[in-house]
Amino acid sequence: MTKIIKQFDKTTLNILRKELKEVLNQIAKEQDLKIEIGGMKYSDHEVDVKLNILINGQMSRTQDQLKELANVMNLDLSLVAKHSDKELVLIDYKPKSSVWEFVVQDVNTGKKLLMKRNDVNKLFAKQV
Repeated sequence: MTKIIKQFDKTTLNILRKELKEVLNQIAKEQDLKIEIGGMKYSDHEVDVKLNILINGQMSRTQDQLKELANVMNLDLSLVAKHSDKELVLIDYKPKSSVWEFVVQDVNTGKKLLMKRNDVNKLFAKQV
């Protein structure tokens, strides 16, 4: 950072985020971690930063919850479901969401999409 921060605003937060990302990427590389910078809440003189740090190769808390929920809902997490012209896999769960609870990923493009519980039930139900 070339200048000393005297007050936080959107511009200084963007600069701060960029510099934090550079430093945290170095730490992540050295320690074999996955580090994501989340939301930044700020006032004139204070910033709260959400960090998510995960050991590479491990499942996140929400992915663990997805695994448990899949057992309860009888879902097949290994299934590649066809929906419209996409091939989708179920990759994550959003426990705080009331409607769009599930995260699926398009196998071909890597694009992530949100889905409702009913749609996930239809697409990823275990075959009997």
